[in-house]
Amino acid sequence: MSGNSMNRREFIKTAALGAAALGAAGRLGFADETVTPAGASPSGTGALKGFVVADAHFGWEHHEQPSLDAQAAAMRHIMTRFPDLDLFLDAGDSLHGGGADHAANWMKVLQCGSGTVPYFLCPGNHELLGWPAPDAETLCCELGSMPCKPYYSFDIKGIHFVVVPQLLFCSLMTDDTLKWLELDLDVNKESTTILLAHNSIAGTTLPQDNIGYRRLADSRRVRAFLKRYPNVVAWLHGHNHTWEMVRKDGKLFVSCGRIGGYNPPYPGGHFGKDNLGGFYFEVGPDRLTVKGYSVTHEKFFDEMEDYKHLTQTLKIRTTLNPKAPCAYSYGIGGSRDGERIPVYNHNYLNGGSQELYISGVDSPVFNENSDTSIYTQMTHSASQRKILPGYSITERDVNAVGEDFSWDWLNPGVLLYPVEGKPDTIISLPEGGRSSKGYYRIAPGRKYRVAVHFETAQPGPTVQVTMVVRDRAGEQVHAIEGPEWKLGAGRRTFEAVFAVPDLKGLKSIYADPSSDNRFHVTCDLAIKGQTHDIIFHGARLSFAGASDKTFDPAVTFDGTKLAARGELAPGSIARFDLSGGVARRSVVEIAAGGNRRLTWLVRQTGPIWTIRNACIVDKGGYFEIDGLRNTWTPNEEAVVTPLARVSQPYLYKTRHITKAKVHPFAQGEMSIEITESTAPAEIEVRCDARPKTITGADSWDHANGIALIKKTGAGEIKIGF
Repeated sequence: MSGNSMNRREFIKTAALGAAALGAAGRLGFADETVTPAGASPSGTGALKGFVVADAHFGWEHHEQPSLDAQAAAMRHIMTRFPDLDLFLDAGDSLHGGGADHAANWMKVLQCGSGTVPYFLCPGNHELLGWPAPDAETLCCELGSMPCKPYYSFDIKGIHFVVVPQLLFCSLMTDDTLKWLELDLDVNKESTTILLAHNSIAGTTLPQDNIGYRRLADSRRVRAFLKRYPNVVAWLHGHNHTWEMVRKDGKLFVSCGRIGGYNPPYPGGHFGKDNLGGFYFEVGPDRLTVKGYSVTHEKFFDEMEDYKHLTQTLKIRTTLNPKAPCAYSYGIGGSRDGERIPVYNHNYLNGGSQELYISGVDSPVFNENSDTSIYTQMTHSASQRKILPGYSITERDVNAVGEDFSWDWLNPGVLLYPVEGKPDTIISLPEGGRSSKGYYRIAPGRKYRVAVHFETAQPGPTVQVTMVVRDRAGEQVHAIEGPEWKLGAGRRTFEAVFAVPDLKGLKSIYADPSSDNRFHVTCDLAIKGQTHDIIFHGARLSFAGASDKTFDPAVTFDGTKLAARGELAPGSIARFDLSGGVARRSVVEIAAGGNRRLTWLVRQTGPIWTIRNACIVDKGGYFEIDGLRNTWTPNEEAVVTPLARVSQPYLYKTRHITKAKVHPFAQGEMSIEITESTAPAEIEVRCDARPKTITGADSWDHANGIALIKKTGAGEIKIGF
């Protein structure tokens, strides 16, 4: 185990050499097994082929929503029409709202409808903000089998993909997402990269009916950020339900149509109205081609009148390499000192490697939009609501379409007008929505500082800040009232320090490492007695006594501390090897001096399989299925998907099995030992030829390349070929 800090140029050079060495080592294969990346020819020259859909909206009851049968037929058609896909992407709003039935239908129709093709989800606003729970992020991670945050990345055939959903608010790329994305892109700076998001960026695809809802409020900073990375060649997104492709900044920006939800309102035949489908894409050595596809008409859009623009090719040199090892990365941007994070494993590395990367952070402030420079407004006929991302402001003078005339945005800053009969208002951070209350994670036993900035022409009003600590369920566990400040003439900054108790009497990951309960904070700024204009210049939430830079950052991974000495700037990266096996669930603990923040990323290189819905323990030569994580999966089904196409038999699905030991195919045999089940178990093994023997089963049959095995109770099943 080693750690060191290096500048980006040195780091990228070292990482490239390491990747080449790893590829030469051939870590993808089992003993006695030939492994060919999905879709590749035996010579290893195959292009990467993928398909992306968006906005299934399972659970929406409306005449424009396709039936379950229609969506299932669409999925079957896509998989039949494109039989050699390497991956399947979902750009979000798969569920119209939370609910077990909707989640189960999504899994049956789309996730499992992809068969053995790897399926990757980017949660949309309906999953992240529409779920009736304060910790919707965690629910999305459980639904999509993500380790710890809804953003993550992966590599297939040498092409890098990053999933970057819009958290906290439906049209905001949060600061922690951007910080993690920056580290991820720096680690993979030499790789051709495609981003999958839910929302659009201003100046690219059209925002359709509602600018404040349909495109990123912080589009300017996101687009400027992406210009720094010429290796990022595409931004694929959903949300708009339209088929559109725009070439800007040397990249393709693609609105990925719909496979459900409402019909896009644009008239005419240029945005895919009255179609269901998505986009097919293909990466070759010298190109990226993206083609809109209509399931409704069973043809590419460019085969129809007025749709030639929905096929485009970027002629670029790519990093396509069918023999490159697969990879999967996760982590958190701007993690805070003392924070503990549960991390779940869904990948079997089969002798691959794990690395930890840490970078510094440029500010101690961890609340969004602290300077109030980001603003948007709904532009729909039914809503003209003003939005200050990261905050909510008490509505005091609202018209019929929701526009509040009691305040205006000053770019930056907010001008609060006095309203007759309503002299009091509350500014909350984050915004007051139920799902947003779980966003700012904190560790107990620390002191936090809130600084608020107001400006008035004359004295009179007062402001009081209250910090509330909540648990995963959104329940208040502690509240601290700060001092009451009188606003005087001119611009002033008011500060309060809050000491959060250790909360040892509450069940949490801090008292019990097996618990997933964590704590987060909200702050309310109560303004009373307003009789004249007040300007709110923003609020800054940080650790008490924090400075500007990251010092002595450390990440403890399952009890092993990995630390860098001294200052670690955002432009520098410390790298460490993570040795040993991979547990089903790990606990990551953060420590940092200075600004008390750091960004971390774990990269798993060489995984053969990803396991959806259940967690696994990677034992090196075999793996253990260890508990269902996704409680909505129909029939308690876990799905084993190869990240690279395997030519030998492998375990594909289990039903009603919560614990089992799986010894993959080797020397003509594989075994599955069931140690815990909730009902008579079913096992599906992918194998072209009928097995010669299966022992330990109640019954079994073989058809269409699947051996279906049934067994009641515990015991070992051996399969001979």
